[in-house]
Amino acid sequence: MNKSSLLILAALASLLAVPGERLAAQTVAPFYAGAYAIRDVGAAPDVPGRYGGLAFKAGTTNTLLIGGDGNTHDAKIYQVTVVRGTGGHITGFSGSATVVADAYGPDTGGIDGGLAVGPGNVLFYTTYDDNSVGQVKPGSTNVSKLIRLNPDNLSGLPGGVGSLVFVPAGMPGAGRLKILDYWGGNWWDTTTIPDGAGTYNLGAFSAPILLNIGCEGAFYVPAGNPRFANHSVLICDYGSSAVVSYQVNNNGDPIPATKQVFISDLFAPEGGAADPVTGDFVFSSFDGVHLYVVSGFTGGLNPPVVTITAPEQNARFAAPASFDVVASAIQTNGSINQVQFFTNGVSAGIAAVSPYVVSLDSLPAGAYVLTAVATGNGLSSTSAPVVVVVTNPAVGVLSVALTAPADNTTVFDCCGTVIAAIAANSGGTVSAVEFFNHGTNLLATFSAPPYRLTLATFGLATNKLTAVASDGLGHSVTSAVVTVRVVGLVATNRLAIVSTSTNTVGLCFRGLVGSNYVFEVATNLLATNMLWAPFRTNVAPANTFGELSIPDTNVLAAPRRFYRAKRQ
Repeated sequence: MNKSSLLILAALASLLAVPGERLAAQTVAPFYAGAYAIRDVGAAPDVPGRYGGLAFKAGTTNTLLIGGDGNTHDAKIYQVTVVRGTGGHITGFSGSATVVADAYGPDTGGIDGGLAVGPGNVLFYTTYDDNSVGQVKPGSTNVSKLIRLNPDNLSGLPGGVGSLVFVPAGMPGAGRLKILDYWGGNWWDTTTIPDGAGTYNLGAFSAPILLNIGCEGAFYVPAGNPRFANHSVLICDYGSSAVVSYQVNNNGDPIPATKQVFISDLFAPEGGAADPVTGDFVFSSFDGVHLYVVSGFTGGLNPPVVTITAPEQNARFAAPASFDVVASAIQTNGSINQVQFFTNGVSAGIAAVSPYVVSLDSLPAGAYVLTAVATGNGLSSTSAPVVVVVTNPAVGVLSVALTAPADNTTVFDCCGTVIAAIAANSGGTVSAVEFFNHGTNLLATFSAPPYRLTLATFGLATNKLTAVASDGLGHSVTSAVVTVRVVGLVATNRLAIVSTSTNTVGLCFRGLVGSNYVFEVATNLLATNMLWAPFRTNVAPANTFGELSIPDTNVLAAPRRFYRAKRQ
């Protein structure tokens, strides 16, 4: 008996049934009763009869893909929006279904119980009765590739496929492709191999596992679900109008000896899929009238968990503020697609890979509510808000004064000049002190005290010195002007004492450019045996005026000291 015969019997049963009543109540097997419940959610609007496989569209949670006009060359894949009720469980459909792509076979067949989103988001489907696997690339409305599974009708290979399924993440054999045979009741293991055109070839087939059922849609159940102590798979058994369960081995293949009836009294169960929100088992009936939802599973995808890790709650910044917003995002049984950041509800940027960071620049004063929205496997969640405050910085009173040299000072050019300042900020910090001559000629800049500069020479002129203190926030203040007259020694070969301190005498001398001099010291000019002792030799004038500066640092050696310079 083939599927067409079963469909004729179903039609006869429908004619004999009492109008308005279901053919039979779907029954959850006693072992599973109490843990699972089945609901008939009706027909998908505008999807033609002979329902085929089911899958949820990649990257979505509410768009269901379903095969229509199954087993015919007019077969197509449709999409329809599901409606969810309490707990997120599917209760019906919204709007009309629309065509996604053709789903015919190589001869006269079309989509059967297999429909799955495979690698590269390529749609894979099985065709009956021409025993093939079809593929549709993302964005295409046409069949992208057809593979005849057994063109030479060899034994040990599929002879009349009903379905296929990819092993989901977290299950043994994750990522492998399983082919289910309707006619022979067999199960095969294989892989997908990129063909370079955006579609895939199939790898070598394993030896078949004989199940002796009319294999259609399959649904993996992770261990730990109620009544499932081990990893298992549910398979729609078209031939016995039931869904049966098997434990799986470490390759994700069913163990025949573990077969148990899960649900009975169905009518031509066909395609199956996992609801990504609740983990419910959604399956179709080939007669084109019913879609069923089985609840009680705990394997639904969890939404991402996203947290803003920087800046801290109630952080404060000075305007204009620039800082990074950093988030952590975790998807426990899936992957993160992106994290989008918002500032006061306005998008501030998207980060597609970890670390999830966006930069905020030059924010003016105000309060800002920062949030991050993580998206993964079609689910999204929003972080707890983080509030930061940007304030205009406090402006203190800046002050600066020159402490050296004194105003209206006359100095010899050859002796060098010390310029010093003090600066303060009553409400903040001093970021820099600059020394200027004549207001625009920058002499030096200091970022920290002491603010002190020694100039070897100014040149002979009257100089107007100022100091400018700034706070780094655009505020500055300028000191009073200090006038310094710099003069040279008038006569050649003149030696002068220009400064004294506790242990140093500063000498200034004007000699001949290009000559070297020796400086000598004596302690008593009246002594008959007066001695002149050299303390600096081979000294050349320091500038074009023939000037040079000589310190004597040994003044404590005698109460009186006399100096002279001699040309060498």
